[in-house]
Amino acid sequence: MQSFLTKLSSIGLRKELSLEDKKRIVLSNKLFFIYSFLITPHILFYLILGIPLISMVAAYGVVSGIVCLYLNSKEFYTASRILFVLSISLPIFICSNLLGPQSGVQYACFAIMISSFVLFSDEEKRFRYAFLLLHTVTYFSLEIFGYDFLYRIEISSGVLESIRLFIIASLFLIVVFTMRSYHDVVHRCKLSLSWMKQYCAITDRETDIVTLLLEGKSNKDIAQELFVEEGTIKKHLQSIFKKFQVKSRAELIALLSK
Repeated sequence: MQSFLTKLSSIGLRKELSLEDKKRIVLSNKLFFIYSFLITPHILFYLILGIPLISMVAAYGVVSGIVCLYLNSKEFYTASRILFVLSISLPIFICSNLLGPQSGVQYACFAIMISSFVLFSDEEKRFRYAFLLLHTVTYFSLEIFGYDFLYRIEISSGVLESIRLFIIASLFLIVVFTMRSYHDVVHRCKLSLSWMKQYCAITDRETDIVTLLLEGKSNKDIAQELFVEEGTIKKHLQSIFKKFQVKSRAELIALLSK
């Protein structure tokens, strides 16, 4: 299972990408999977309740997550994030109108706000703020106009309560896993050598060198500790610098010590 998740989160990674870009891609892959995985039970849930239209909308959300993973594999990174946010926003709007405010679907706007914030980097902040504004406007528009943009599905109060509880549980899990993934990828992984090996394609020997370099050892000290020539260490460092897209030891240390 761990191997599967690692391969899944590695979709679209290229060795020439910077460390920050790689972390953002890994994060987006994880969120695409999380949303698709947690939305999948809704397909069966609404079929059991006899609401196939909502089930179809849920299926659309799952398929969209898979399409976004495919776009990442083809290196359309920003396009995949934009499509993901839009493809989740549309079902929120549709289901909020079809089921009404008692269903609690509208609160998914806040969950997707969090995802919009963590998906886009500081260089893409125009998308981050545009989607934050979009979901704010969507939520208040639903509230102001009474969820009356589409027709309302007639369902019993008991079924509606079941839907509300199921949606609340799903939103809770989405928020928890989103924040957990963000923390793991963007913060904890900055100094995680195992993460570097998984996503930055550094070898075991290069991992040893990076570890000793972060301890402040010189090339000579590293060579003595690893029982190799100092020239070999220099060759390894050139490879490491290329993989992390830095030009010096100081830049590498600064990058890994943020």
